Amino acid sequence: MSAAGGFRLQSEWQIADGACAGVVNCGRSGDLFSAFSGKNVKAGFLQKRSHRPAESTTQSLHPIMNSLQKLFEDQLADIYYAEKQIVKALPKMAKAAQHEDLKNAITKHVGETKEHITRIEEAFESIGKKPKAKKCEAIVGLLTEGTEIMESYAGTAGIDAAVICAGQKVEHYEIATYGCLVTWAKLLGHKKAASLLGKTLGEEELTDEGLSTIAESACNVEAEAAA
Repeated sequence: MSAAGGFRLQSEWQIADGACAGVVNCGRSGDLFSAFSGKNVKAGFLQKRSHRPAESTTQSLHPIMNSLQKLFEDQLADIYYAEKQIVKALPKMAKAAQHEDLKNAITKHVGETKEHITRIEEAFESIGKKPKAKKCEAIVGLLTEGTEIMESYAGTAGIDAAVICAGQKVEHYEIATYGCLVTWAKLLGHKKAASLLGKTLGEEELTDEGLSTIAESACNVEAEAAA
């Protein structure tokens, strides 16, 4: 982690790794383990599910998978709310930024975030559900804190580093959430949802990397030089 912002995730699954103890390990799509006796899930009921329709619903699912389905829908509603809040906050971040590359990166992400919202709606529809939003307290807190950080450093040489810091906190939350959602969608047989959310995950990772590059090449250096 650099002095202010510029934090890089070592992999797209790093945050999610080990975060979902109990049903499955949502951190890696290739190694899914049962919550019971450490046996490989693919050796049991999941293997039998391969003969079911790809776009399954909660009906006729194994109890554990039914619970995972509910969790998937719950977190999809959570990130739906989050993205709607983020798309309203991004223009304020772009206005606060002073470095041209940072302004452009944030402005670009506004359009991407609108597409992310559309993909979530399509993901809901692909599993036979109406899109719904659930208030995400995490994103409310992150955006409130981000506003406070930017206001504290407005008019100083550290403003761009502050904007990046605020932005990356949001990006890392999104990457963690989408990482779990993509893995769960694959496990549940929601192929279209997995594809849609996977595209968004990739874009969030690229945005995070872009912010790190701007921070390390310019904003952090400028803030340090003015200290």
